[in-house]
Amino acid sequence: MTNHQLFEDRFPVYTEKLIQVGTEISNTDKDKNRQLVSTLMAIPNADQAFEPGGKTGINSDGTPLQYCISVKKEGWGGRFLADPAHTMGNPFERFVQSRIALKKLFQISGTHELKHFCEEMLDFHLPKGEGLSAYRDGVLWLGAPASGNGIAVYMDGRNNGWKKFEAWLNQLGISATIQALSTKATILSIGFEGSSLKNLRVKVYWRLKEPCLLDDLGIDLLKDPEYKIFLNELVQDQEIKLTGLVFSAGFHLASQQLFDCKIDVCTCKNCVSKSPNQWAETLAYFTEKYDLAAFPIHNELHEKKCEVSYLGFGMDILGNKRMNLYLKAYGTLL
Repeated sequence: MTNHQLFEDRFPVYTEKLIQVGTEISNTDKDKNRQLVSTLMAIPNADQAFEPGGKTGINSDGTPLQYCISVKKEGWGGRFLADPAHTMGNPFERFVQSRIALKKLFQISGTHELKHFCEEMLDFHLPKGEGLSAYRDGVLWLGAPASGNGIAVYMDGRNNGWKKFEAWLNQLGISATIQALSTKATILSIGFEGSSLKNLRVKVYWRLKEPCLLDDLGIDLLKDPEYKIFLNELVQDQEIKLTGLVFSAGFHLASQQLFDCKIDVCTCKNCVSKSPNQWAETLAYFTEKYDLAAFPIHNELHEKKCEVSYLGFGMDILGNKRMNLYLKAYGTLL
């Protein structure tokens, strides 16, 4: 059996079901969503030889695709997020395939004006030549909505560190104090989200090196007690590893300032695990508490079409709250 055949045999397990979930939730065209996901995942051609052995960290079970639902007070939006060419074990081959997918995605998502910004980001952060060999888990994650314009591009930031990220912010004219972060956290990824240069947000994601107070991270927005309350109410009496918490900050490019922060909590069996009924109750509780639009999911969790991969809570500098629900296909690839 070839690598491509193996990939195709697994394709319906973790992809078709999640495409169907995203299609039903967003009330969009399934064929267009399959085309979008195919672009995001950068599936190798049947006759394309490649070195196997690639891995992905987008979900704890090794599957490379998510459907993210973000709810705010005024409504909700959804997008697919994938780790392109995740089966490729050669970092150079994988990056080339990812760049091809990215080029297509700018056209599909109606965000061609962000292409130059993206190229500058990659040129600034990525090493030249043999340096790409360090990116064994790939360089890029790509995301786009099932309908409407918009794009999300994230790159592995673990090989660069905080000094490199701070230098990038300075080049963009963004002033940010990240000295405390540099001693207490490790960068996971950097990137951007948006549909135009006017609403583009520069993003950084990190994990803590050791337990600490949110107040000690040096970001005023994370000192808001709502973050701590959210974590306590979600985790309750369960134990969660530091690797199960992913923090992020978004900087508004046009205004050159910090705009929002978010904490995503891993919901695998080793972190915050809940039954479908418990998730229904949990999501209803938080959306009512924060006066947010309800998550547009009904029986998808009960019918085992999908599972919760992460749940996130965020706020912006204006006090607006949002929650992100990251869904993955039910079952496991591993």
